[in-house]
Amino acid sequence: MGRDLLTISGVVLSDSKGKVRVVILNRSDTYAKLVKAGLAKLLAVEHVAVVLGEI
Repeated sequence: MGRDLLTISGVVLSDSKGKVRVVILNRSDTYAKLVKAGLAKLLAVEHVAVVLGEI
């Protein structure tokens, strides 16, 4: 799964301290739509938002 996740194009945004705050997954990627909810749940404990967007 980790290898598959890395094939999704996207952008990672961080704050001024370098902490990841937002992961934007390419909304046109079918796999991104399938993993978004699970990834968001996993990263929520770190206060990281996962969204689908245009890349």
